[in-house]
Amino acid sequence: MILAGLAGLVSAIYIEANIELSNVFNCVSVHLFLFEALYIFGDHKRSGVSIKTASWIKRTLMLGDLEFVVGALLDVILSYMYLFDDTSDWDVSLTIVAIFAAVCWLHCSIIYIAAYFYAPEAVL
Repeated sequence: MILAGLAGLVSAIYIEANIELSNVFNCVSVHLFLFEALYIFGDHKRSGVSIKTASWIKRTLMLGDLEFVVGALLDVILSYMYLFDDTSDWDVSLTIVAIFAAVCWLHCSIIYIAAYFYAPEAVL
């Protein structure tokens, strides 16, 4: 996840100087995030959760994992649109998809933070 964040940071740095290079780094970043999301969702990363943890917490964390996967998948699709279509920056429907992906990422992070404060043993 650190490599994905670094690639996203490099993408943000190059956005004014070289938009094509920025799009390439963005594509690398979202692919790495998608690999991480698929690993987390596939493993459910909840195998170490104690039996005492309520089932609704487990389901909520799985919903957060699913939103992580959906947000990352939508960002991968959008990255290809930005990479290969020069007019995609002005497409309203792609902007709506980008907003939906951002909402998935936001809701996922809120679920993880709330779960950490409510039941830290379920997240760690």
